[in-house]
Parts: sequence; C-alpha cells; structure tokens
Amino acid sequence: MIAIAGKNNIAIYALEIFTKYYGHSEIIAIPNKTDNGIDSWQKSFVKRALELNVELSPLGNVDPRDLDVLISLEYDSIIKNEFLDIDKIYNIHFSNLPKYKGMYTSIFPILFNENCGGVTLHRVDSGIDTGNILDQTIFNIKKTDRSQDLYAKYIRESQNLLSHNFNNIINNNFNEIVQKKEESSYFSKDSIDFINLKINLNATAWEVQRQIYAYSFRVYQLPKVFNKKIVEVDILDEKSNKKYGTILRESDFYFDIATIDYDIRLYFDNIDRNLENIKFCKKNEIENLIKGMCGVHDRNGKGISPILIATLSGRISHIEKLLEMNANINDIDYCGRSVLMYAAYLCDKTKNYDVLKFVLDQGAEISHQDFYGKSVIEYLGKNNMKYLGI
Repeated sequence: MIAIAGKNNIAIYALEIFTKYYGHSEIIAIPNKTDNGIDSWQKSFVKRALELNVELSPLGNVDPRDLDVLISLEYDSIIKNEFLDIDKIYNIHFSNLPKYKGMYTSIFPILFNENCGGVTLHRVDSGIDTGNILDQTIFNIKKTDRSQDLYAKYIRESQNLLSHNFNNIINNNFNEIVQKKEESSYFSKDSIDFINLKINLNATAWEVQRQIYAYSFRVYQLPKVFNKKIVEVDILDEKSNKKYGTILRESDFYFDIATIDYDIRLYFDNIDRNLENIKFCKKNEIENLIKGMCGVHDRNGKGISPILIATLSGRISHIEKLLEMNANINDIDYCGRSVLMYAAYLCDKTKNYDVLKFVLDQGAEISHQDFYGKSVIEYLGKNNMKYLGI
C-alpha cells in the first residue's frame, strides 16, 4: 500500500501518477487538517482523491505495517515514530537542504538575498528535514522574485523531481548523501509573526526591498507600510538626507520614503484596476501598470495574470512586451486554463487567429489540459483545429 500525505498541487500530482501506475485501491490519501475539499488558488487534495476513488484517512488511522511507501508532500504534521521503521518513507522539502529546514521556505531565501533555491527529495528520520538526501534540484532565484514566485518554482521543480525519481522511490534505489553540517539552517513556525508583521524601515533601501518581496504572497498577505499595501519597490538614485521612514512625496499610486542610504519609491497595490487597464493601454504603459502588482506573474482572485488578460484582449504587442518581462507563455489561471486556451477561446469567438498563431510561435504547450480535463481543442472548436496543425 502507498500512502501520500500532504496538500496542494504537489500532493495531487503524486496522487495522479501513483494512481495511474497502481490503481486507486493501492493508494491511501492522507490530507492536511485544513483541506476542506474545495479548490481555491490550488486544487484540493481531498477533492481530487474523491474524484479518483482513493481512500482518505488521517495518519492516526493508518497501520504502518500495511504500508510499502509513505510520501510526505507539504504535510502539516510530524510523521510519528512508529512509521519510521518503514524502509521507504520520503519527503520533498522546498529548499536546497541543508539550508532552510522547517517553515517559510518561500520567504527566507528572498529575505536573505539567495541567488539559488532548490527542492530536495530526502528520507524522513526522527529530525526535522534532517534525513539523507536522495536527489535535489537547484534553480535560480531572480532579484525580482517574490515569495509567491519562489513557491511556484518549488511546485514545478518538485513535480519534475517526483517524476524523475518515480521508479527509484518504488524500488528504494538511491545513492544517499548525508546532509552537510555546514550551511544548515532552520526556522520554526514562530520565526515570523504574521499578525503583527511590520516592514523595518531602519534599514538600507536594498534591505527594505528584500522585505517587501519576501512577504509578498497575495493569497496570504501583502506587506504594509503606513497602512498601505505595497507591491513594488524602486530604489531611487537620491541618497537619503532625511530620517529613515520619512515620507518625502506621495501620489495616488506611490510614496517616496527615506531609508538608511537611498530613497525608495513604494507602489500601492492596484492589481484589479491595472489588469483592466492592460486591455486598453499602450504597449509602453505596460511596465508602469505592472508596478501596481507583485510583478509580472501576479494574479487576481481568479488566478488571472497580465499575460492572460493581454491574450484574451487580443493584444499581441502586449503579450510580446510581457514575455520580454519574463512572463510565462504557459501561464495558467486557478482553473488550469493556459495562455493557449485563452487564445483558442478568443479565436473561436472572434475568428482572431493572429493571437493564436503568435502564442503557438512562442512555444505554448498544445498538450496541456485544464483542471477539468479539457484540452485546447475543446476551447478552439473543430473548425479551427487546423491552426494547431491538426
């Protein structure tokens, strides 16, 4: 029997690939306590397990003797000692261990200006993220990445890591590496007080920017300065000659503030208005509109990002500009609908084929399905399939 414990899209990904290989009767899904069975900005592990006819069980009701494999993927509880005798008990941790054991791994690498992040497949032992490393993927963290961007990279790279190691997990066939003592770090749940979260302005401009980016995860919180939600920081050329935290000038969209070294411009959150304006603005106005969001990958409550809005609006020049700003040509909303699906829908409704052709030329993935199993063809309509080369 294989048990998958956890939440969100990474646990669902594991559930789907193991169910496909073994069938639903050989799988147990162990959800987090907070999973209410309703999809939100990520899919519900409980809901997907029910759809796949997989048994749901709390960990306490599972007999370790019945298990061949136990995989923990963002699971919210410590695995009990009686399970540690299982040969094949694994976890994918969102960091490049031994760095950043414990909590808030999307925050601290950005706060501390790391250039690289990682995801680590490791054995579970009696410690917290201390088990032997079985495989690890390292990737770049951009200077403009927020915590929500880093988390998205964790999900994507963890899925790749899981796929790559599927047979190794089943066969328990790894070259194990004991974690280094050097560079090891750990942060507990109490490391950050989100209820009383404050940006420390008694810092350099760079340090303030790191704080804003580190705490920017829209579905959980946006950082505030003087009771304004802040989404972007520009470090200005002027050296500060006022006390740190002094407001130097203010508009409807930002205020300038002194820090320890350089003045900074803090932009207020205007995502809903600015997404709407992408439909009508000029190409050279895109960058200013993005300054009212948490970067080019930010999205509203429905998961709609700037590139999805530009695609649905038929604005090829805007899509091109957003791609120059590192937008993702295969971006999806919270229902799994991709840029290509938005282009296909537009094509079917308006017979505007140019956007579809452009998106395809930029490398959009044709085989992607949304979270309900619909393909691009179903968004496009049978009469238009020739534009996909079918």
